[in-house]
Amino acid sequence: MQLTAGVFRINGSDWAHSITINKNNITLRGVGPGTGQRYTSGGVFVPDPTATQLMKINIEGSAEIIRLNTVDPGQNTVSINLTVDAPLGSNTITLANNPGIQVGELLFIDQITDNHPDVFWGLAHDPPGGGSRRWYCRQDRSLGQIVEVAAVSGNTITIATPLHCTFSPTYTAQVMRFNPDSKTVTGVGIEDLYLFGGGGGHGCITMVNSAYCWVKHVECQWFKGGAVQVVWSYRCELRDSFFHETFDPYPGGGGYIIDMQWLTSDCLVENNISWYGNKNITMRCCGGGNVIAYNYMDDSFGADYPDLPEAGLNTEHMTTSHMELCEGNYSHNFTGGDFWGNTIDNTIFRNHLSAIRAAHPPLNTFTTSDGVTPYCDIGMPRMAVSVHAHDWRHNFVGNVLGIQGHNLSQSARVLTIARRPLGHTSGLISGLQMVRFPCGSSGSSKILPHGHLCRRLIRQFCEKETLIGSRRNRDGTASAAMALTIPPRRSRFQIRFI
Repeated sequence: MQLTAGVFRINGSDWAHSITINKNNITLRGVGPGTGQRYTSGGVFVPDPTATQLMKINIEGSAEIIRLNTVDPGQNTVSINLTVDAPLGSNTITLANNPGIQVGELLFIDQITDNHPDVFWGLAHDPPGGGSRRWYCRQDRSLGQIVEVAAVSGNTITIATPLHCTFSPTYTAQVMRFNPDSKTVTGVGIEDLYLFGGGGGHGCITMVNSAYCWVKHVECQWFKGGAVQVVWSYRCELRDSFFHETFDPYPGGGGYIIDMQWLTSDCLVENNISWYGNKNITMRCCGGGNVIAYNYMDDSFGADYPDLPEAGLNTEHMTTSHMELCEGNYSHNFTGGDFWGNTIDNTIFRNHLSAIRAAHPPLNTFTTSDGVTPYCDIGMPRMAVSVHAHDWRHNFVGNVLGIQGHNLSQSARVLTIARRPLGHTSGLISGLQMVRFPCGSSGSSKILPHGHLCRRLIRQFCEKETLIGSRRNRDGTASAAMALTIPPRRSRFQIRFI
């Protein structure tokens, strides 16, 4: 479906007044997102005669601007127990019975993780059986994956992609068939559009029970609830797009710019800009095999704590995303957290993690509503990487940490920073430290010393990991700058709109 240049007004009060796609092999395409002159316009819609613009006029309406699949796949489901272990890397699953599973069908495989040795449910969750343990997964089943059936032989199912962890009858592993009324949407593309005003907690675009679908060369601005949400989905792509400026930069989900949930598996997020939100990306109970590659992610913050950098590049915010790859991205940090649980078996490869946010305008003059706290990175030690307790078996290989001009302190773990708070004062704030790579920290005294955990924590921290800056001798004098030991890889960022 080809849309012309112009402004298309979307009510968005419910799905009947939004754009919903429940059929396969449809591409909704405009003429392009325009000239990109709106990126600091905030809540003001700016018409662009060169663009195809979809504007949600009922900004707090209960529906997103575009939704793929309006039928909940988690209702009216059928679950079947596994009879033997399905090991990590395997392509076969053996079931107690076969209720008619078909080639090409998507299945949901998961297991109970209340006592799983690799799963930490976090500091804030309810006990087993509690409501928070079914927010982004089935009840108490945080470790799982979405798979596609490639072949069926009796009760043995062959799947198209290998399993990203071991599923065992010990933990009551099950395969779940999706709601038969929620047909998986396949082959749908959203291209060359500008979307504005995705409020109401649902954001601009939501993909549910979707496979082989994509968002390409799209700009989403001024939203609450995520610019794009990818839910219960498999082998989808977000690429070449610009997602920016939430009007709800607070914890709670309204300002999470890219939000992947509900065991979404084997998807690609490549060559996008994610800017001006509470978190640049969240991966809540994802199913592994997702690749986050060559994106620019910066300026995540809280409106009432702008002096504390929020999560940039990360693979968490609900237990237990696993076997994810972050490659070639630029962000102010990579961080995890144990508040909502752990992540496991992830690889962070050849990223540049600067440890300081860019403060692009208008954030260079942003303050809290009382005018007291400015947007500047002084609220905590500056961190390029922060890996928390229970984040097992992570690989950090070939990353660049920090930016030119950061001075290394006497400690190998910290940098000493002297930097002007952007746009707020002419004086330097000196002596701030950037923790290079803290491991095993926890947000609560409930969790006792983690030194023994760190042995399991980091699978490898490659000797070619590089920290940009000058090393300080013990007497305070500067020694030679550290050499960049990794051949620079050509950037694939294509800044299309700004």
